[in-house]
This record gives sequence, structure tokens and C-alpha cells, in this order.
Amino acid sequence: MPLYRKITLSAVLAAAFASSTPAMAGTFSGLSQLGSTYFHSTASGFNAENAAYDALTSTLWVTGVSGVDVLNVTSAGLSFNSRIDVSAYGAINSIAIYNGVAAFAIENSSNRELPGIVQLYDTGTRSLSSGANSLLVGALPDMLIFTADGSKLLVANEATPNSYPSATDPLGGVSIIDMSTRAVTTVNLAALSPPRAAACAPVCRSAMSPSTSPSTTPAPWPT
Repeated sequence: MPLYRKITLSAVLAAAFASSTPAMAGTFSGLSQLGSTYFHSTASGFNAENAAYDALTSTLWVTGVSGVDVLNVTSAGLSFNSRIDVSAYGAINSIAIYNGVAAFAIENSSNRELPGIVQLYDTGTRSLSSGANSLLVGALPDMLIFTADGSKLLVANEATPNSYPSATDPLGGVSIIDMSTRAVTTVNLAALSPPRAAACAPVCRSAMSPSTSPSTTPAPWPT
């Protein structure tokens, strides 16, 4: 019997619109009146983790480990459009969309301590964008977001080790992608190592290991 993961239109779209940039948020007519649930197969490692809405194509892009399910959003509700499998490249953690470009944060699934990639897709064709489209970033790229004007893509490299304790815990950091040139600048957070780490300790900790230095896992959580 196949497994299924439920996606509720009102909840997911509310989250997608709340995180959208003003340029892409748009208005979905009748959103407040809609209620729709979509069940999609989780075969081959597909799940539902987070989502981003593309106003240009009226589609909802739902990430889940092995790839992305693209759903049509209409007044009738949600329907399946297509599936993008990224398992050949790694495991997808997050997605961001701006002006017809969907950015996927993909960790190295063979060894998450190695650099991951950001892949760029055309939301119209649902295929890799023209030009440079697979960009090397830091270890375990997790969250990513476009700047308000879409000129830069900011990527948080969580850099979680394969296991704890670890003698090879990679440095976490931030990758900044210039969308006009596709050039990548990655900055690690070694500057937060002691003594600055002591100042950070009261207000942040790692979700995976509270004792980990902020320079190795840039995942701040309130204490």
C-alpha cells in the first residue's frame, strides 16, 4: 500500500505568501474561501517539508528530501503538475522562488560534511535554468532566501556533521550568490569562535548540539 503525505492548501499557501517577497507575493483571488487537501505519494523518498509559491505560473513547489512536487493552484484547489527528482545530486532541504527562478538547497547525501549545491530552475519549464545552474556552496545548505530585489540569494550552510561527537565538524557559514553573474561568495563563521562565541552563547545554541561552537553550525535558536 503506497504511503501518502497530505498538503493542505490554506495552511501551505498562507506560509508561502507570508515568506514571499513583495515583488512575487501577488494576490491569489479567492484564497480566503479555498480549502483543499492534496495527497501525494511519498514513494522513492519524496515527502513534504516546505513550500514556495510561484505567482508567474500559479504553482506551489513542495520540497521533500528526494525532490520537489509542483502543484497547480486554481480556484478548484490543488492538482499535480510534475515531479522534479534531485536524488542524483543529493537531498533537498529548502526552496526559494523569485521572478520565475526556483532555487533548491541540496546537501551532499553521500557525506553531508562536504560542500552542497544550490540548483536553479526555471519555473515555467520546470527544468534547470540556462547558464550556471548548479552552484557549489558550503556544507549542508539548509535555508535560503532571495533579497527583496532578487539580486542576491542568501544560503545558510548548517554544516551538521555526520554524527556526534565529531572530530570533523565542518565550519558553518553563509553563501552569497550574485544572481546576475551566478558568482558565489562563501563566508564561514570562524569569527564567532571564542571569545565571540561566549557573547553569543546566552542568545543562541545549535539545534543539533547545544555545545557546538556557533562557527560550526549556524542554526540559532532562542534559549
